[in-house]
Amino acid sequence: MTTIREAFETMAWGPAPESAAAAQAWLDKHGRAFGHFINGAWCAPAGGARLATVNPANGVEIAQVARGSTQDVDAAVAAARGPSSMYASRSSVASSATTVR
Repeated sequence: MTTIREAFETMAWGPAPESAAAAQAWLDKHGRAFGHFINGAWCAPAGGARLATVNPANGVEIAQVARGSTQDVDAAVAAARGPSSMYASRSSVASSATTVR
């Protein structure tokens, strides 16, 4: 009988059967550039800085993503604090019902 160790040592590894076509098409549709999602909307980084994301399997750049600055963090924190006061006085059931809608 083959042991688990033997099975793992003799496994033939090959390429994954999944196609990257759908992901590549989605990236192309979005211009392969992504900003921050703050206060319910996509926005460019305040300083304009971006970082390249790279496919670790082949080293090819996948997309450019926003590099956050202090201004971006401040905007995100302010946006996150805004609606919380609306939910603070509600029960968890009432807040959940609002969120699910």
